[in-house]
Amino acid sequence: MKKLNLLWVAFVLPLLAGAQTSADKIFEKYAGKEGLTTVVVNKGMFKMLSKIEDDDDDLKTLSAIESIKILAVEEDGVLEGVNFFDEVMKDLNAAEYEELMTVKESDQDVKILVKEADGIIKELLVIAGGSKSDDNALIIIRGNIPLNDLHNLSGTLDMDHLEILEELEAHK
Repeated sequence: MKKLNLLWVAFVLPLLAGAQTSADKIFEKYAGKEGLTTVVVNKGMFKMLSKIEDDDDDLKTLSAIESIKILAVEEDGVLEGVNFFDEVMKDLNAAEYEELMTVKESDQDVKILVKEADGIIKELLVIAGGSKSDDNALIIIRGNIPLNDLHNLSGTLDMDHLEILEELEAHK
């Protein structure tokens, strides 16, 4: 029986490790480093917040979120030569995502990508990187968020780069 369990673990563990996205790898690589802000908010927080007012649609959207991870460089020069955008996009399986928006400037790139199935958002990525290290940011939102509620995330979470979600809803 022990051999069977060990065999099962030996087979499944590499599959689980392989499920990690390039965004997760960058998050883990830089999380907690000096000059960076790392925030991880898990499902328990969203469940609690969604119960504040039962009739508030914005807060109900929060209960569909599994986690939010934010990684942002706060000080210029902290990660000289590092570009989150380039690092994530290099290994990202782009076929799994739909591109919602791209912003290209001379010194910065921002991309908002979504992994969606049957009108439910499983993952939303906001990837920003540029020539100055303080232009680097990564936001990973996971859950089972109805596509119709996407615009609620911007106002409810009050996060940079998500205000575009309200505009996307207005153009439907």
